[in-house]
Amino acid sequence: MSVINTNIQAITGARNLNRSQEMLGRALSRLSSGSKIVNPSDDAAGLAVSEKLDAQNKRVRAATTNVQNAVSLVQTSDGFMSGMTKILSRMSELAILAKDVTKNSSDVALYQKEFSSLQDQLRQTIGGTKSQIGGAQDITTPLGMFNGIKLFGDDAISPPSVTAGSYTAGLNMTVQAGAIIGSGVTFGDGVTVGAGARIGDSASVGDGTVVGANAYVCPGAVIGNNVTIQPGAVINSTDPIPDGTVVGATGSASGSTGLTVTVGQAVGQTMTIPTINLRDGDMLNIIGQDAAGNYTLSITTDGVTGQITNAIQDVANERASLGASQSRLELASSTLQVEYENLSSAISRIRDVDVAEESTQYAKYNILVQSGTAMLAQANQMPNSVLKLLQS
Repeated sequence: MSVINTNIQAITGARNLNRSQEMLGRALSRLSSGSKIVNPSDDAAGLAVSEKLDAQNKRVRAATTNVQNAVSLVQTSDGFMSGMTKILSRMSELAILAKDVTKNSSDVALYQKEFSSLQDQLRQTIGGTKSQIGGAQDITTPLGMFNGIKLFGDDAISPPSVTAGSYTAGLNMTVQAGAIIGSGVTFGDGVTVGAGARIGDSASVGDGTVVGANAYVCPGAVIGNNVTIQPGAVINSTDPIPDGTVVGATGSASGSTGLTVTVGQAVGQTMTIPTINLRDGDMLNIIGQDAAGNYTLSITTDGVTGQITNAIQDVANERASLGASQSRLELASSTLQVEYENLSSAISRIRDVDVAEESTQYAKYNILVQSGTAMLAQANQMPNSVLKLLQS
């Protein structure tokens, strides 16, 4: 049918040309941005999935940073403890040299001077308050710190309190480390009072009692016969406790068991680096001071070599524990890196443009736009044939 007002061929050609121009523009946008999803309408579902994966990937990167920082902390702690081992080894060597019968008192004094200097270094590295390590002043900023974190003590632990008058005196009772026993309590014969326990005013300690290292016995306490008070205990020195009663140090205590590290991107993916507490046991005996600031352990103290050897073993055990933690952290770091790689690959498949494929589409629609423009021009000329009919 020959008509003038409506040129169907031109309308169709214009529609095809507009479509080709739209697709050409989309190909240009993808190639210039490198992204397959320029607008949400390009792939709404893919955009939602990729956003979720991208957020997960960022959490993985954050967890990787946490793990690597934790490895640095562990390595710093191990470095300090490696130095402590060398110090303790030298102290044990000095203790043996001081026992040489050919050495006079001046020689021993020289050994003691170096011995005390090494004690100073250990004390400054570990740190602690006067109630923890004795002495005349607190060491609140020890050398053994990492970004403000104290590496060799657990300051968060608070021992539970046991109220005086609530219990009854008895035999063979055990008071565990860190417990606080109120004023006026009476201990029966054979009681064991653990390290760090505190015994209140006017308490009565029976015969044969063993008071642990760094325990604190307040003024006015009555000490029985054959009582053993271990190094570091402070002696400033009616409701019975049942026979065999055990007063624990952890019943209502609160404290840190270690540093919790996030090792994954999901909730609950954590691990704990155990606390290294060198303010107790044989190490405390080595760095402990009395209220005047004098060390309670000297180079001539009986059993000094054994205590130093035990402290070396304690440090070695802590280093082994840290080594296990570091191995796990390194494994977690490796796993997170693989997870990051795979998540990035999944996001790329959704978002990133395939340049080879898109350049082919670009060439295709570029040709279609050029040919469509030419054909539209031809379609616009078709009504001219009607003029020939009118002229005839």
